[in-house]
Amino acid sequence: DGLGCEQSHERAVEWWAKAAEQGYAPAQNVLSQAYQGGRGVPQSLERAIELLKLSAAQGDTFALMNLARCYEGGYGVDQSFAEARRIFELAVEKGE
Repeated sequence: DGLGCEQSHERAVEWWAKAAEQGYAPAQNVLSQAYQGGRGVPQSLERAIELLKLSAAQGDTFALMNLARCYEGGYGVDQSFAEARRIFELAVEKGE
């Protein structure tokens, strides 16, 4: 259910994309999750990882955690426990 409106993944993606295009890290992170799950957009792990990297490069803690999980599980990237650990440690340094 949407809050005060009809739920629409497609409409949500439109707004997240606008914010992501302007460099807003949290929107890049959320939009990446839409691409990972194919909600409101065609599923694309490649695009999801691209967005996560943009958001993580800005220090978004949630994006860092999500990107580390991708490396840990090999989702959209070559599995690398060393890279996952490095990114998890960056997230811990952020303190969230």
